[in-house]
Amino acid sequence: METQIWLQSGVDTAVKIAAENFRQDLVKVCSCRAIFCESPEEARIIIGMTGTDELGAAILDENRKLRWEAYSHRIDEKGRLVIAGNDRRGVIYGLYDLSRRFGVSPWYDMADVPVRKSDSLKLPVEYGKIDWPSVQYRGVFLNDEEELWAWAKIHTPDGTIGPY
Repeated sequence: METQIWLQSGVDTAVKIAAENFRQDLVKVCSCRAIFCESPEEARIIIGMTGTDELGAAILDENRKLRWEAYSHRIDEKGRLVIAGNDRRGVIYGLYDLSRRFGVSPWYDMADVPVRKSDSLKLPVEYGKIDWPSVQYRGVFLNDEEELWAWAKIHTPDGTIGPY
C-alpha cells in the first residue's frame, strides 16, 4: 500500500522535519510506503498552515484572533486527511499528536518505547479535532533527578544518569 503526502511549499524547516518524522511514523506503524508528492490533488494526506484552499480556515479565539499554536485534523470532502496549524508549532503539534494516536510514543527514540503496529490506519469520515495549548510555553523538563535516578538504576548499564 502506498500513501501520498502533500506538504505545503514554503513551510519552515521545523515543519519539514516534523512532516518527515510523521511519514516515517506511518511506515513504522503500518509498514506502508509513504511518500511526498507534488500536488494536493494526488495526496491522501495534506499538511500545512491554515488559510489556503487546501487547508481551510484558521482557528480563531473568541476575539477573532488566531489561536496561538492551534492545529486541526479533519477528513475533507475528498476523503483526504488534512493536518493544519495556525503557525509552525501548530502544524508540528498536529503531526505529533496524530503519530501518538496511531501508536508512536513521543518517547520512541529517547526511552525505546515500542511502536504499536497495525495492518492499516483508519479514521472515521466524521473525524475531526481542533486543539491548542492551555499555556503559552510547553515542553519536557527533566528536572526531577530523584525520579530519574530510580529509572536510571533499572535502565542504564552503570545505573546513573550521567557523570557526577
